[in-house]
Amino acid sequence: MVEPFAKFTGFSGGLSGAGLGFSHSASTGGSGRTPFRSHSFNVGPRKEKPQDPPIEHDLYVSLEDINRGVTKRMKITRRVVANDGTVRKEDKVLAINVKPGWKSGTKITFQREGDQAPNKIPADIVFIIRDKPHPHFKREGSDLKYTCQISLKEALCGARAAVPLLGSEERMVINV
Repeated sequence: MVEPFAKFTGFSGGLSGAGLGFSHSASTGGSGRTPFRSHSFNVGPRKEKPQDPPIEHDLYVSLEDINRGVTKRMKITRRVVANDGTVRKEDKVLAINVKPGWKSGTKITFQREGDQAPNKIPADIVFIIRDKPHPHFKREGSDLKYTCQISLKEALCGARAAVPLLGSEERMVINV
């Protein structure tokens, strides 16, 4: 049985130190042995490039959009380093798919979309969902709160109030 790309490690000479070994391949015909290079020798400690801190932006979303979900498109301008070392500005549009029910404070991260610089990893771009103020409702956790002004008499004797529905011009009549 021939295993594709099985590495021989039993050499005791100059070949394994140079990174040259052999692999089996079912497509080679003949002996099935083909030379390959492996880069397994250690050159020294590897220095990681530093990454800029994340860039955070607030993304204000209406309660109606959070209720049904929406795709927001955000245009960013960033510096890009070309292969020849020149720096230019580039506009890029990032699409943010806001899912129904997301809470305020939810973070959406686009990795390495920040400004580029030599010997640095670009920063992450982070959008933080924020509730856009609504004329009738206030969100507290997963609940929507509606405040209705009633008199003491109405509170004690009972009354009817028309409560607006989210995303609609209709109103629901309730007994208070």
